[in-house]
Amino acid sequence: MFEHLPVENMVYANQQAYYDAITASTNAGQSGPFIDFMLNEIYKTLKGHQGEELPTNDAASIDRQFGIMFGEEFGIKYGIKFGINDKQLLLLIAGNPTITASDAAERMGISLRGAEKKFKKLRDVGVISRQGSRKSGSWLINK
Repeated sequence: MFEHLPVENMVYANQQAYYDAITASTNAGQSGPFIDFMLNEIYKTLKGHQGEELPTNDAASIDRQFGIMFGEEFGIKYGIKFGINDKQLLLLIAGNPTITASDAAERMGISLRGAEKKFKKLRDVGVISRQGSRKSGSWLINK
């Protein structure tokens, strides 16, 4: 899963180097050393995440991915028409069966309550089911 690494976390992880860069910039009377430090930290972070899938939230991309993975007729089996959030949640579950409502909400850009409602809707109509416990279980997509 792609995790966001805020600037504060990068700075905290390299706190002394951060302060050294500020001191070097102050002593030099220009911001070059500090900018170099920050750009290097950003570069290292991005390199660390290189190759990880970035989340996509545009409807066309989600529709395309959903069609490839489940087929256009998938909802007919359950008598429902999947909305964009339903499709995105199913794609997230397919990629990570242990995903939580909180993680799904963050990835989808919706509220936790909204994600919980989507999980419940899909579970109630039989599209997904839960295997195992709430903490260590996983979601199963009933194709």
